[in-house]
Amino acid sequence: MTSAPDRSPMRHAVGVFALALLGAVAARLGLWIGTMWVPIPNEARQPISPLHANSAIDLAFYQMSRAIYGEWIDRFTAAPWAEWGVLFTALLTFMKANFISGPFMAGLLELFDYDASNTLPLATLYLALSSLVVVAWLRWFTRIQAGGTALLIVALIPGPLWYMLNVSSDLPFAALFALFFFAFFSARRMRQRYVWGAIIALVATLLRPHGISMFLFMGL
Repeated sequence: MTSAPDRSPMRHAVGVFALALLGAVAARLGLWIGTMWVPIPNEARQPISPLHANSAIDLAFYQMSRAIYGEWIDRFTAAPWAEWGVLFTALLTFMKANFISGPFMAGLLELFDYDASNTLPLATLYLALSSLVVVAWLRWFTRIQAGGTALLIVALIPGPLWYMLNVSSDLPFAALFALFFFAFFSARRMRQRYVWGAIIALVATLLRPHGISMFLFMGL
């Protein structure tokens, strides 16, 4: 008579994953709520929390880009279609002479109307996005049978916690990189992996120029 298989290693792995998951989400939620009362100062000594729209140089740059995109959108919507060709040429000339961000971060700020008087909608999205990203990586580390120490490090590493609070393009880019990694190293056919990888890399590049590195990786 054969004995039942030992399920203790599987139960241990599930338990470690659950503990790391609980720690990751609790740390994010606790920090997100706690900094409303005790903000964390950034490198410019500005308070950072879900209630404070500060990000030293980065946020000012993205808000400036947001205003520039808004001005050009107003020009296009106010002009008849026959003049769009001239406007597009003028836009290209302007972008060659001026350094502005990619459109996706500026669009995200505009979509949530993010400024000093309206911080919580986008801050809440960053909390949810940070939690989703860490859960995805914890699942991957569990699947490759990483140890409990590795899972706890991934759950509580300080960098992602900071970028959850400090509104910039870093957290959305980290989410897009995770999507790229999981899509490209999935079990899909090679053509599908390259198609999905290219789509994600394009979106990432429109968020910040670092997305070009994904194209270079696929090229290599």
